Amino acid sequence: CEMKWLDVPEKHFAIAASLTAPKLLKKSGDGFLLKPLFQPLQMVRSFAGRSQREHPCHFRTHRVSRDAIRVEGGASYRLERTPSDVTLVSALGTYSLAFKTDGNKVAVTRELTLLPGRLTADEFPAFVDFCEQVDAAERESIIFQKL
Repeated sequence: CEMKWLDVPEKHFAIAASLTAPKLLKKSGDGFLLKPLFQPLQMVRSFAGRSQREHPCHFRTHRVSRDAIRVEGGASYRLERTPSDVTLVSALGTYSLAFKTDGNKVAVTRELTLLPGRLTADEFPAFVDFCEQVDAAERESIIFQKL
């Protein structure tokens, strides 16, 4: 594990780790599935537990999350397919999940930005939909084939 840029105030704090984890793959039909994120955001659970509101909802703080993961199939697995890229916009912010392939490797980047703001009771269901779409995107899997 390597901690980067701790002594450079202009840079974002980053932790880099390399691991071999074949048990993260789950057999399904002819392929093996890998969830692209180690820690899903669980947006519905965190922000939208109730889909109906009678009063406005206030978000008082920023929430910014940026993650990048690189996955390699190694000598035993071939990258078959990645989920589609996702870009979502809500009244309070944006979300993106992108997959960039390079041979048997895939780079996954996720960015979430939520800004402080106020949603009326009528606006809240659209935010719940945004949260559900984020959670659905994060349930998709990268598919590998055994060589």
